[in-house]
Amino acid sequence: MSTTQSERLRELLEPLVTSQGLDLEEIAVDSVGRKRVLRVVVDSDTGADLDRIADVSRALSAKLDETDAMGDQAYDLEVGTPGAERLLTEPRHYRRAVDRLVKFQLADGAEVVA
Repeated sequence: MSTTQSERLRELLEPLVTSQGLDLEEIAVDSVGRKRVLRVVVDSDTGADLDRIADVSRALSAKLDETDAMGDQAYDLEVGTPGAERLLTEPRHYRRAVDRLVKFQLADGAEVVA
């Protein structure tokens, strides 16, 4: 069974994110020109302020530096929180959206704003 780079990175980084009291929502490795960008999206029930983002970013950077998970090529690490337009795919996403305006797209294509 083949494991993608994103899956390997998730296995490596998720314990660090969890240890900081955050959930690892998404990992993506993209090419931007000649550079690669590793985007890590984190969140929690109480949100993630800049200090928490900085702490987890330092921890992830240190872990990536001690492994060859990103290979030999240079890359930029971006750590942030999900935007307002993110899809609600997990029960925790719905819990975090309580008291917020959300738009649902139903299977028949109809949209409901609640």
